[in-house]
Amino acid sequence: MIKLNINVWVIAGLKVGQRNSSIGVAERINSNYTYIKVVDIEKAGSLEAYLQQNFGREIIFPDLVISTGKEESSHYAIALKKLSKGVTSALNINYPPLHLGLEFDIVAAETSAEFKLVRNPIYIIGVPHKVTSDKIKAAREELGYVLEPMIEQEKPIFLALIGGDIDENFRLTTEEAIDAGRRIKRVVERHNGQLLITNSPRISVEAWRALREEIEPVSCFIYDCRKAAITTNPLMAMLGQERLSAVFVTGDSISMCCEGMVPLKPLYILNTPSNQNRYYPLIHRELYDRGHAKPFEEIEERGLETDWVTSPPLDEAGRIAEHVMQFLTRERGILGRK
Repeated sequence: MIKLNINVWVIAGLKVGQRNSSIGVAERINSNYTYIKVVDIEKAGSLEAYLQQNFGREIIFPDLVISTGKEESSHYAIALKKLSKGVTSALNINYPPLHLGLEFDIVAAETSAEFKLVRNPIYIIGVPHKVTSDKIKAAREELGYVLEPMIEQEKPIFLALIGGDIDENFRLTTEEAIDAGRRIKRVVERHNGQLLITNSPRISVEAWRALREEIEPVSCFIYDCRKAAITTNPLMAMLGQERLSAVFVTGDSISMCCEGMVPLKPLYILNTPSNQNRYYPLIHRELYDRGHAKPFEEIEERGLETDWVTSPPLDEAGRIAEHVMQFLTRERGILGRK
């Protein structure tokens, strides 16, 4: 991959998955990117006021600004592009608001159906993220002191990644959380295993409490990202456990599905009724067809498939970064180096 000496900014809102998508791509282009929070722009009163407060009057605009999805970060990315008067190119991941589609120089999205409304599209599977094998190894070494005392050496390890509400129309109910917890517990008990589990801030307090009560008897380590006793999320350290047997992910989080592939362990996607009427199952089907994952029902019915050879994990962050670098080299004349 060509590495470019370019200035990259990320503008991100509160959604963790979307923020990590932008950061994952930024890190592949230039690890010294600038991270700007939407909430900080709003506190300043406007984008112009934020820029003056933090960068002074002589602003060096970035070569590239990255935003994700349809939230406010996309509006601010285009505003920044306009303020730069041609200096800044804009990348959106996971499809921008319809009226801004043609404003972005590059759009990376999970479906090609809407690509007629954008320029320089790149089709991706799932979503990019910032989890890598190197980061997993480093996190295991850094946080080993937290996890190792909790883990019984003779038992297989399972990891559950729990999402939550998608939006106001699709929420993980308490009943669904109880059912998911019971199903996970039965599988872990069947294999005489132990469970590591972490959640998303999208899950409601009630749903998390209900699920936790179900899985607690088989859990050796439970991490609640909203009430963390340690400041570093141990997700990557969990993914790095050498004796990890399988990863379970609730299907409402495509980010977690893609992150769960990285350690090359069997990955099982557990869907809930509230997730059936979205486009998510279409993405799950593509992951199944490509050998990255299987439905959770398979481990329930057949047990853990020890001979399952998973496909190499997706590297959509790398693919997007390469696409962006080629665009900047071709359209903006930014020179790269091997």
